[in-house]
Amino acid sequence: MKNYGNTLLGYFKSGLDRQHCSIKYFNREFLAIFISEYNESKKNGVANYEKTKTTRFYNENGGSYCVFLELWNEYKQGMERAKAYGF
Repeated sequence: MKNYGNTLLGYFKSGLDRQHCSIKYFNREFLAIFISEYNESKKNGVANYEKTKTTRFYNENGGSYCVFLELWNEYKQGMERAKAYGF
């Protein structure tokens, strides 16, 4: 397995790689758009991922996008547990 670095982007690239998914079009731009829309949705209570839906990763690598959503959910749950324990 390839080392993608010690960043949030690298974390998700490694996760996709472990699941044998393509990381084509998975980049900082996609991740920034997704996280921005995720945070706005949490704040407003209304899910809106219109910009995410225009990215090449979403449109041209849909199977990997679905796996990314699973990884994102696991990541968020882990962060919430860590916060609950004071990390």
